[in-house]
Amino acid sequence: MQKYLLLFLFTATFLFACDQKADTAKANQFATQIHDATTGSNKAIQQAFIDKMTETLKAVKQDNAIKVDTRTLRQSLNDAIQANHKSFVALNGLTEIDNSIQLKEKAIAENRLFLSLYEHEFITIIDALESDAPGKMATLDKCISAFSSREKEIRATQRTAQEAAADFEQKYNIGNLPGEDKK
Repeated sequence: MQKYLLLFLFTATFLFACDQKADTAKANQFATQIHDATTGSNKAIQQAFIDKMTETLKAVKQDNAIKVDTRTLRQSLNDAIQANHKSFVALNGLTEIDNSIQLKEKAIAENRLFLSLYEHEFITIIDALESDAPGKMATLDKCISAFSSREKEIRATQRTAQEAAADFEQKYNIGNLPGEDKK
């Protein structure tokens, strides 16, 4: 009887260990897919737009008579929207593997927030930059103020997604993903 009990415990331990490795491998693959969808070229394209917009607004603030190349700015915005969409499609195609952390859903929430900014606030800012109306600067200030009012929401959404990623990595003992530095 003791022999069978030991055999049962060994078999159960072995099967549990194999299942744990499968869960860890699945979690690592999932984390990598989330990481790949939200970083790399998708993030670089979106960041390039943010950088162009920031540079443009600083220039206009220094000289409101400056001629702004809104055509290039709109193209950069369109590129950012396409990169955001590509990221969303990749994220949406994944199956959430840990409903207690909801890493996928939090990544999608951040993605949707930026899409909303691209489609509303940033388009409105570019429209204001194109305007030759006498109240252009007042309109632009109002647009920037509307964007700034969402800054708290942006930070909270980003923080929530980052915390979910950290919780997921800790729970599944996942090390640094490619291109990621832990501090």
